[in-house]
Amino acid sequence: MNRTFFAFAMQHFSLIDLKTFRAVADEGNLTRGTARVHLSPSTVCARIKGLESSLGVPLFTRSAQGMAVTPAGEIVRQGALRIERDIDGMLRDLEPFVSREAGTLRIVSNYGAAMNFLADGLARFLKAHPDVSISHHRCSSRDVVEAVAEDKADIGLSAFVGDYPGVTFIDYARDDLVVIVSIDSPLAHREALDFAECLNENFVSLSEHVEMQRFVDERARELGHKLVPKVRVSNQPILFQMAAAGVGIGIASRVAFEAQPHPRARAVKLTNAWAQRHIRIAIPAQKERRLRWATELVEALRNGTNFTIPQSN
Repeated sequence: MNRTFFAFAMQHFSLIDLKTFRAVADEGNLTRGTARVHLSPSTVCARIKGLESSLGVPLFTRSAQGMAVTPAGEIVRQGALRIERDIDGMLRDLEPFVSREAGTLRIVSNYGAAMNFLADGLARFLKAHPDVSISHHRCSSRDVVEAVAEDKADIGLSAFVGDYPGVTFIDYARDDLVVIVSIDSPLAHREALDFAECLNENFVSLSEHVEMQRFVDERARELGHKLVPKVRVSNQPILFQMAAAGVGIGIASRVAFEAQPHPRARAVKLTNAWAQRHIRIAIPAQKERRLRWATELVEALRNGTNFTIPQSN
């Protein structure tokens, strides 16, 4: 096939045709492929037939078991994938020139990261990039990682433990959970506590809508105990005040307490492994999916530390 043929062919099919073809080729099934591109089966069939007609080669062998790409179809599938990646790269290169409305960086984080770590790094980043807007969503640590993996977010910060497909993690900060007690409480004289030792105490808890509190409540249920707090409060500084007054004990972030300590409260270490939390930055594992702005935000968050952003898998 010569250049004249391809010039003719390109006038008779579109990027949508290639995307539609690749969806069916990847799935090996018409129904799943149509669902992926949100088109009707008749439209997908018409686009594939038009593509085959324009290229002059069959792209699929069709059977009761599904649709399998032909050798020619595999060449087209790989070419379509390269074209999509080239276009994605072009769009990323255009980021500095797009409008303010389009220049939005999507960030997700858990409660602790949002409260204790995100603001300073964002301030440094936005000072260097005043035309970039930030969209921030707070959710559980697992939801943070899933959002990055599913391309619903560009960067995430969470206490998620372990690996996750499609995500690269960068160590960032330590954010242990501790028991906040009044200095008049017998527990204030302890160097460390197991969470089970705390369950018979009165509790001051954060709102049940706060991800960190739901995490603590789940740890209590694992021990066969349901936490029924004496008081629920909206944020950690109020929890510190209530604990200091002797209303009850609370589970909170050591970093948050050290930032806003109360003179009549003390933070006691929790010995449970789940309380030793490491905040990590989550970014797409595939380098081509990483926005330049997201990479620069990572640098702003880690300002002053020695680190390397891992390469793609």
